[in-house]
Amino acid sequence: MPPASSPATAPTVHAPAPPLWRLVLKSLPPPVLVSVICWVGAGVNYLLFHTLAELFSIVIAMVALVVATTSQRFTRNHFVVYIAVAIGWCGALDLLHLVVFDGMQLLPGNSADPAIQLWVAARFIQAVALVSAPLLLYRRVRPLQMQAGFGMAAVLSAALIANDFFPSAYVDGQGLTPFKIYAEYVIIGLLTGALALLWRQRALMSTRLLANLLAAVVFMILSELAFTRYVSVYATANLVGHLLKIFAYWYVYLALVHSTLREPFSMLARAASTYDAVPDPTLIVTADGKIHQANAAAALFAGQAAAQLVGQSSHALFHDAEVSAAACPVCQGMQTAKAAFQVEIERNHGRNAIECSVAPFHDHHAQNAYVQVVRDITDRRRLAAEREALVLALGERIKELRCMHAIAQLVETPGLTLAQLLQGVIDRLNAGFVLPDQVQVAITGDWGHFGDQIPSPRPTPWLERAISVHHTPRAQLHAWYPPEASAAGASFLPEDEALLDNVVQQIGSTIEHLQAAEKVQRLSNLYEMLSATNHAVAHSNNQDTLLANLYEALLTHGKFPMMFIALTETGGFPLHLHRSHGIPAENLLLLTQALQSPQSPWYQLMGGLAKGEIHLHSIPATYADDTDPWLTFLHAQGIQERAVMPLACEGRLLGVFGLYARGLTVFDADEIRLLTEMAAELSFAFGRLASENRLQQAEQKAQLSEYRFSEVFDASPLPMQIFSLGTRRLLACNPALQQWLGYTSQEISTLSIWAERVCADHAQCRQVLELWQHASPQNPKGESLLLPEMHLRCKDGSERMARGTMTMVGDEAIIVWTDLTEIRQSEQVLQESEQRFRNMIEQTISGIYVRRDGRFIYVNPRYCEIVGWSAADLLGQDVLQFTTTAPDNLASIH
Repeated sequence: MPPASSPATAPTVHAPAPPLWRLVLKSLPPPVLVSVICWVGAGVNYLLFHTLAELFSIVIAMVALVVATTSQRFTRNHFVVYIAVAIGWCGALDLLHLVVFDGMQLLPGNSADPAIQLWVAARFIQAVALVSAPLLLYRRVRPLQMQAGFGMAAVLSAALIANDFFPSAYVDGQGLTPFKIYAEYVIIGLLTGALALLWRQRALMSTRLLANLLAAVVFMILSELAFTRYVSVYATANLVGHLLKIFAYWYVYLALVHSTLREPFSMLARAASTYDAVPDPTLIVTADGKIHQANAAAALFAGQAAAQLVGQSSHALFHDAEVSAAACPVCQGMQTAKAAFQVEIERNHGRNAIECSVAPFHDHHAQNAYVQVVRDITDRRRLAAEREALVLALGERIKELRCMHAIAQLVETPGLTLAQLLQGVIDRLNAGFVLPDQVQVAITGDWGHFGDQIPSPRPTPWLERAISVHHTPRAQLHAWYPPEASAAGASFLPEDEALLDNVVQQIGSTIEHLQAAEKVQRLSNLYEMLSATNHAVAHSNNQDTLLANLYEALLTHGKFPMMFIALTETGGFPLHLHRSHGIPAENLLLLTQALQSPQSPWYQLMGGLAKGEIHLHSIPATYADDTDPWLTFLHAQGIQERAVMPLACEGRLLGVFGLYARGLTVFDADEIRLLTEMAAELSFAFGRLASENRLQQAEQKAQLSEYRFSEVFDASPLPMQIFSLGTRRLLACNPALQQWLGYTSQEISTLSIWAERVCADHAQCRQVLELWQHASPQNPKGESLLLPEMHLRCKDGSERMARGTMTMVGDEAIIVWTDLTEIRQSEQVLQESEQRFRNMIEQTISGIYVRRDGRFIYVNPRYCEIVGWSAADLLGQDVLQFTTTAPDNLASIH
């Protein structure tokens, strides 16, 4: 029997399996036909129907038992064997049930109970077998144990029934006993459990086997239900139960006998096809070397049909025919080996080679035989020889690979500098040549000299390669053997030239990567420096603080090895060192001299720096000019470039700051742009600080003026008040005004309140207010406007005569009042006195005149009468014109 399908061994399915119901319906016609025949027999005689129905199931059960027993040697499907054995022994009980059935009269006794007891026993054994069968899908049970177990169960059941130890299942004239009915329900429960277990383990069974078993169990359940409903053994329920049993056993036949007989032979056919599909010649030979079976590949290898190979010597056809079988390692191995072995032998004088794999096995006749697989390994041996030659050739290049690997590891070193890279390559390159102890290498170029000294004249052999960075040659890599090595035959291989090509390419690529990384780092530092400079600009309130913050920003974020800040007091040369970094104290004097000497290059830079230009200067690695000690010092320190930026304020140069850089890159356009932005930010910052300083000084003067005005305003004896021209509110009034009028600033807070409370003459007040309103926009700021005299009312009710002088400052009007009350009162008294005096003079009988500077300025009427001249004729005239010139008279006049 074939093994049950499992996930690991299930065959490949190329088309989807048909549904289970379709498989069941497709196999219904045969049991329907048998059922019809039995139904017709029931019309003739019920015993005939019963006999036909039972014989149908008994035959199927016995066939399943016989097939399972005879096929147990070559099957691994213990699940099917287990069910078949159980069904077979249940068929034996069904045979006894048929013999002792009521009315058969084949054995003594006229009761229907024994037949029904045998039925119950057979069905119970069958149900238990179906419930436990799924366990055999992944377990093994020896066939003898299965036969003994079910056989003993069947014999024991028959013995118990024969000796009346089995419970009664039927009472004549009454029908089924409770034991029979409950037993049927227990059997139905077991079958239902078997149905569930089979479905649960469906993945381990083929679709056809699962469909037939499920259908068989379902019909068994329906049959058992029918057998719980009859009273007479000849009743219709009994007939229906037997008809359903026919269907159940038909599907048992399909599941067990079909799977046991038909499918194994199909598997054998497929196995034969698979055997021929093996691509290597495969033989089954006996211990004496005779071919017992051969596949199609063996027939093709030998040039004969497979059937013709049977019986011939495997040694003559497949081994080295020029060697006897006694000397053949394959043939001798089959005589002595107990386990599988493998031997390689040559054929046709070594032109071909084969590999024989031999494994012993026992056939079904218990004879010793061997499976022999022959594989042509001629090409494999040729490839192996070529591979060995290639390995030998590559062995010489392992040193080159190690050299390249060492250089590759050097390139990956964190923080690698250019000098470390070039010297590291020199230290590792010798190991890549055939004679590492004698070859000499060197690198010369823009970055200096590394390695051995180059001899002159150049010896032969000589190799030289250019090291290019961004397609520009920057250095040369040299390799040569000294004359003594050349005399001994030392020479460079083509692989050595390829090694140098790879090395210079690696050096150039690495330098480009270092330059890119350095550029990115420098740009990042410059961005941080620009950001820090902006922060310093924003948080500096004077020039000294800004310079200190700038120095800290350059020091913290610039990452330049050297830098300085120098200031100028004249807006030009000379410069005075303010701060420095990275310059040893003993070399600061060199920088100071360079900043102050007119012969220094700094002197020529001042014009451009004063215009806000940034100056860049490269210091070549081969600099050897001793005339400038400062540049010589920079060269010794490895400085390659200098950037100088101005510190300017409103077009005037305040100083410079210089940045010195070393490395592989120069200041490019992006870096110059950032430095230009930083210089512009600093220029703007210095200008802003200068503007803020001027503003602060102006504010201080304004505050001082305001303070002084406040003091004058409060201490002034003149009444003063300040009005807002926009809001027409009183802003302030001094104590003199409060004392003069008696009002506080709150009591006269607006012009309208002032006019209502203070102005005694409202018409005069409106005239003054209109004068203010029209004069304010026309009167220039800071000029004074003289107001007309006004009558002002004091808080105590008294009135004052006053005249104001209004001065406009911005949106404010300052009014200074002059109290004219006492003046006007004095003038009134004086006028009254003058009038009384004039009346007295003009009415006197004496002539009176008044002269000034010898001329008449006043004459009374009496004088006019005396001299006979009118006042109009005398006023303004010289007195001497109207008198004698006698000396005495003139003396009295004077």
